[in-house]
Amino acid sequence: MEPTSTFPEALPPFSERAEAVIAEVFGGLHNAPKVRKVRDDYWKLNAYGGLATFDDSRLTTLVFAAHRHCVRAEIDHSGPRRVKIILSDRKGRTGSMFTRHPDLQEALNIYYGATPEQPKRTLTCVYCGQEYPDQTPAHGAQVLTEHIRTCIKHPLRAAEAKIERLRKALMRITNVESLDEIPAMEQMVKTLASTQPDPDGAAAALDALAALRETA
Repeated sequence: MEPTSTFPEALPPFSERAEAVIAEVFGGLHNAPKVRKVRDDYWKLNAYGGLATFDDSRLTTLVFAAHRHCVRAEIDHSGPRRVKIILSDRKGRTGSMFTRHPDLQEALNIYYGATPEQPKRTLTCVYCGQEYPDQTPAHGAQVLTEHIRTCIKHPLRAAEAKIERLRKALMRITNVESLDEIPAMEQMVKTLASTQPDPDGAAAALDALAALRETA
């Protein structure tokens, strides 16, 4: 029976899927090194020796098993002759790139691109779902940059809104009506500070003006 790379209903618990990955990589849980469960959805373990793609094919097995079981796998440095493997939970095959994990077939499609047997999946924005034009690469394309600037669901919109509120608050505090007035207001503060010494007040005003300039 061919192993499936998708789950028909809800995903099994992360612990079951992570153990399945570990068992495939090390030829059974009894052969696996000790697992450190940092959180219920975030495990670490050290592989002794190396990880390779063929003669010691645990690296390939790790990649394949992670895609099959919807588990994000990462390798990192550890002690001498050891490689750290980090496993973390993913919630399914769809959604944000930070919560989903593609199955093996999707990963192969992404790697090979479109073929008559496996048409290339349409690239979409992970936040709003907008489809990009055919043959748009997953990174580095101008169309991606342009969409990020206008996507209403992109996290940058919330950050921009916070910056705008900060800008308006600082403009009220510093009594300027536009960013162009900042240099003149800074000069005024410095002049007043020289005639009516108030180092703390002048420093606070100059800090506020500098922060306002950074919101441009």
